[in-house]
Parts: sequence; C-alpha cells; structure tokens
Amino acid sequence: LSNTAWAFATAGQSNPELLKKIGDHVAGLDSLDSFKPQELSNTVWACATVGYTDERSFSAFAPVIASKLDKFNEQGLSNITWAYSVANLPRQDLFNKGYVSALASNEKVFSGEQLAQLHQWQLWQQELESGIELPQSLQEKCRNALTSASYSNLNYKMT
Repeated sequence: LSNTAWAFATAGQSNPELLKKIGDHVAGLDSLDSFKPQELSNTVWACATVGYTDERSFSAFAPVIASKLDKFNEQGLSNITWAYSVANLPRQDLFNKGYVSALASNEKVFSGEQLAQLHQWQLWQQELESGIELPQSLQEKCRNALTSASYSNLNYKMT
C-alpha cells in the first residue's frame, strides 16, 4: 500500500479514489503494528504530497508512529513532520517532547531539505501555540536551511 501511494505521489499523480481506498483500508485495520517505519512515513508523505489529508488515516497512523519513534531515520521523521503540518492535523499524542527528542538526536544528519521541512513544522507548532519547540540550535539550522534554499526548489518540495 505504501509503495503504491508513494509511486503516485512521486509521479505527481493525484488519485483521490485510490488514496481513499488505501485510507479506508488502513483506518479499518485492527492494528498497524506490521507497518515498517518507512512504510508509515512514505504513506503520510504521499498523501500530503498529493493533497489527500484524510483525518481518519492520519489519526490511525499517529499512535503507531509514536510507538516506533526510535526506529525512524532522519528522512522518515522529517517527512512525517512535514506531512502532518501540510495536512494541518495536530496530534499531541505524536508531536510531543518524545518526538522533539527524536528530532534533536538526528540534528547532525538532517539534510538541508529536511531542515526546511522541520522549519515549516516548527512554524506550524508556533501557529498552533502547542508549546512544542525544537532545541534552539536545531531551530537555527532549520531557519538557515529555509532561507538559503532556492524558492523554486522549496515550491516543488513543500507544496
């Protein structure tokens, strides 16, 4: 399922009917524990990338993502933060001190694009007045990455 969603998003093809079927299937499962971290992050990233932001699907993934935080690499973590911020679906059960800790532990390995995604997420958290903040050093890296990136690259990656 995640590979199919990822392939459509990577090709720039929005297929709301397919994503709805995937979302309905995911939301109807008794357990999502069998999903690997990359499958979880790819699926939410793909849905957000093509504008499919079904709250049931994102809500079903949040607790599973939270339970596997230590298994995600930096790309997975940044894709998840970006996807939920684009979908505008705040999840206090996911985005909390534990999540910030996972982000902070990867501070030295995030790419410029990933830092820009985290900056967008941090701005969203501030807009929500969630009280969740990245460590100051990571906030500065994120802000610098966003301001140094070319506009055309960000427009493609973040919309």
